[in-house]
Parts: sequence; C-alpha cells; structure tokens
Amino acid sequence: MTLYPVADDVLFAPGGRVVIRTYGVASQATGDGAITPVSYRTWVTGVRDQPCYRRWGHFEDARRGHEGFSSG
Repeated sequence: MTLYPVADDVLFAPGGRVVIRTYGVASQATGDGAITPVSYRTWVTGVRDQPCYRRWGHFEDARRGHEGFSSG
C-alpha cells in the first residue's frame, strides 16, 4: 500500500488539539504498467475517543471534504 499526502491541518480548540489528515491510498504497483486506482481518506482525531473517518472517491471531493473539516 502506498500513501499520498493531500493535506494536514492541526487546529487548537478549547477541548484540545484536533488533527485532520487527508491522503490518497493505492495498492502496490504490479509492474505491468496497469493504472492503480487511488481512493482518498480523511481522519479527524482529537475530537472524540474514536477518530472520525471519511472516504472520498476523487481528489477534488477529498480536497473539499478536508477543507470542510478544517473550517469547522
């Protein structure tokens, strides 16, 4: 598996620090030249006991989703 960083943000809230990370995830290349699909994921930690997790199908969706988490 290969991770491609898209965006990282750290926010400081009254309850503590919130970390938002969005990255692309792809399986290992097979070496035969086939295009490896990439999915995107956003993790938000520090808000609750469990991290919040979202999946995105396309880069632009992931970018807008990350910005939505970052702005509140």
